[in-house]
Amino acid sequence: MKISFDFDETLDKQYIQAYALQKKNEGHGIYILTAREENPYNPTWNMDLYMVAEFLGIYEENIIFAEYTDKWIFMKEYGIELHIDGDLEEIELIREQPNMNGVHFRPMYDTTSEWKTQMENFINKK
Repeated sequence: MKISFDFDETLDKQYIQAYALQKKNEGHGIYILTAREENPYNPTWNMDLYMVAEFLGIYEENIIFAEYTDKWIFMKEYGIELHIDGDLEEIELIREQPNMNGVHFRPMYDTTSEWKTQMENFINKK
């Protein structure tokens, strides 16, 4: 299964990185799908994102800069079936699409790892 992770307030968390690495090691395709803009004129613009991608072994072609466009469009283009994001509006738009699932991640409020249970439920349905 292809799984994407938002970066800011999601994949920038170490425990989410550990989960992404676990899924990668299980054979899932892992993507970073961020609302950020890519800035080729400033090489340090997204350095934090690229450092995490390198640490996790995420290929550069699996890094998608949505540049504030609805993320479901990129999920459709890349064949991504599951996305985790802190933006509820993004998740609701994703859930409206056929064959796509989204998990709303709220690091300030999710002390029960409900996000992880939801992710596993979607993955295990496949």
